Amino acid sequence: MSTREQNGDPDVGAAYLAFTLLSLLVLANVKKPMAGAVLLVFNFLHFVYHLTMLHMYEPPDQVLNVVLLSLLVVMSIMLVIPARRTE
Repeated sequence: MSTREQNGDPDVGAAYLAFTLLSLLVLANVKKPMAGAVLLVFNFLHFVYHLTMLHMYEPPDQVLNVVLLSLLVVMSIMLVIPARRTE
């Protein structure tokens, strides 16, 4: 693993900061389904990528990667589903 991979790519860090802002906007109910769709695409592709890289990690890290990244996908799906309106 290269030093750049270990320390993280600055572009990836910028993407995570942008997604953090998007998540905060979602929590404030600004365009929730649209933001959820954006997060779903990112989180799903990120999850699939890490599934192909599990061989690089020790077993505890493999489990954590699968569990936590799949939870992000599930939470993203929940943002896309419209909330029921109670009247």
